[in-house]
Amino acid sequence: MAVLKDLVIWDNAKISSNTATITRIGGKALGLHELKALKINVPHWATITSSIFKQICTADEQMVQLLAQKNIEPKEKAKLIRSHLRNIALNNEYGNILAEVWNKVSIRGKKPVAVRSSAADEDSKILSFAGQMDSFLNIRNLEEFLNAVRKCWASLFGERAVLYRVQNKIDPWASQIAVVVQQMVESEISGD
Repeated sequence: MAVLKDLVIWDNAKISSNTATITRIGGKALGLHELKALKINVPHWATITSSIFKQICTADEQMVQLLAQKNIEPKEKAKLIRSHLRNIALNNEYGNILAEVWNKVSIRGKKPVAVRSSAADEDSKILSFAGQMDSFLNIRNLEEFLNAVRKCWASLFGERAVLYRVQNKIDPWASQIAVVVQQMVESEISGD
């Protein structure tokens, strides 16, 4: 199995802005690292890399079969994949890795977290996937957290996101997603 450092990138990691990094952590996570490098205060976070998503998908026989299906409409295929991912089993190793992320970022459940999708192809100079993948706020316990991570993974295959990829000649079934887990900030005021 892969080493933890390949599956989770912590907010204190030094990273480079190359294609491999973007594929592994997605644009949203890269942006957070760039802000931190500029010495801008950013709430504590970790990134569950696309490597863990890929490993879980390739180890799950039903997921492999769903992704390989050819004679099915993209909308229907995406719906089946989303449904499966929302309930995909996590073996002990992956469950423990995700629990470690939860415990460190939430300070063992003392702080609520945001669970944010960070797709490798989320945005580019030509394409914009803004708002097509899901994020979840105010997550307060491990069970909610694990469900939110699964829902972020499933949102990679949201109907609009899949159709947008198809229209732009991107293979929607080969796309990868990372998940940013970030401490929520309690605000005292908002707006004017």
